[in-house]
Amino acid sequence: MFVSMEAQVSKGEPFKVLVVDDKRAWQSKLRSLLRRLMPSAEIICASNRDEMISWVMRREHPDLITMDGNFYIQEDREHSVGPAYVSVLRQLGVKSPIIMVTNDDEAAHNGVVNGANARCSKARERMVVEFTEALKSLGLIPHG
Repeated sequence: MFVSMEAQVSKGEPFKVLVVDDKRAWQSKLRSLLRRLMPSAEIICASNRDEMISWVMRREHPDLITMDGNFYIQEDREHSVGPAYVSVLRQLGVKSPIIMVTNDDEAAHNGVVNGANARCSKARERMVVEFTEALKSLGLIPHG
């Protein structure tokens, strides 16, 4: 399993979360949800592939990554690359848990096939419950 936020913080180390989403509004929603569920987490956002890879290569790997399943590159707004970016992170040696956050079942499935550990819907009525359950199932927050 992965190192829980409580265990990380008890060692005096910050629990680092990387939010990867090309839309600032979703970055803000995820940041707000993470602050509620993991109040002592250090949250960093990446809006594109270069920011994501740069952050991962310059620092220690984050303790958790959330990845937009419908992540696009500027030049090609028709083909989502979020699931492929999961594979890129794994090829770079990133072992951190990755949660795909998307309403696109195919993107979520492809993300898991490429190495994501869990998925969560962006639908308002399901997001909080599914995200919380994903964190619990990965052992990052306590059950209860």
